[in-house]
Amino acid sequence: MNIFKTVLKPLTLAATVGALAYGYGQVTEQASSNRQTEIVLVENDWAVSSFELQVMYVAKALDGEARGHEAEWPHIMSAVFNRMNDPRWDDSLIGVLLTPRPSGIGCEIDAMCDRHMENLSTNAGSIALAYAAEALQQYEAGEFQLTHQGHSWATPEAADGHAYFEGLTPVAKGTGHIYFADAPIRPKARPGTPSNCAPTESIRPPKGRPVVQDPIILALMEAQE
Repeated sequence: MNIFKTVLKPLTLAATVGALAYGYGQVTEQASSNRQTEIVLVENDWAVSSFELQVMYVAKALDGEARGHEAEWPHIMSAVFNRMNDPRWDDSLIGVLLTPRPSGIGCEIDAMCDRHMENLSTNAGSIALAYAAEALQQYEAGEFQLTHQGHSWATPEAADGHAYFEGLTPVAKGTGHIYFADAPIRPKARPGTPSNCAPTESIRPPKGRPVVQDPIILALMEAQE
C-alpha cells in the first residue's frame, strides 16, 4: 500500500546573470545570490488524505507495539479509542497517539516517538496498514467492537512494580501485554460478595408519607443552637 507517491528531485540552478552597473559591468549582489538558487521539482504531486495519514500513524503504532501479535491489535485499538473518548487525552486519533510523556521526552506510546522507524513497506507493515484501515472504517461507522474498557497497556515486566500501573485495574490480557483501566473509586468493602446483592426495594419511606423525626437527633440539634 503506497500512500506517499511524491518524488522530490532537488536540482541546483546555476545561472550566470550579468548586469551593467553604471558602465563597470559588475554582477549585482542579487544576481550573485541567484546562482545558488535551488529549485525543487515535484513529480506526481498527490495530496495525502486525512484518512491515509491516520492509517499510517495507527499502522506504525500497531507494528511498533505488537509486531507479530496481530491478535493483540483489537486490544490496542480499543485502548486508543477509549482514550479518544476520555477527557484526559486528546479527542483526535493522532493527538492520542502522539501524547507526550509527562517528562516531555518521548511519547506515552513508545513506538510513536522512538528512534526506530517502522518500515511499513514490509509484509508486516502491509498487514498493519490493512488492519488499521479496516479498524478506522469500522470505528467511523460505529461498528468497531471494543474488547475492553481500558486505556493503557504494558508488558507484564514493564507493569510489575510501576507506580502508574499499580494504581490501575487489569481488564484484559493479550499475548504480550496487559491492558488496564482506572481502579474503582470506591473499592468493595467485601470483595467476596456478589455484585448483584443490592436490595431491590428501598428502606426509605415512600413519597407522601411524613418522615418521623428522631427525638434524640432533634435534641442534639437544639443543643447546638
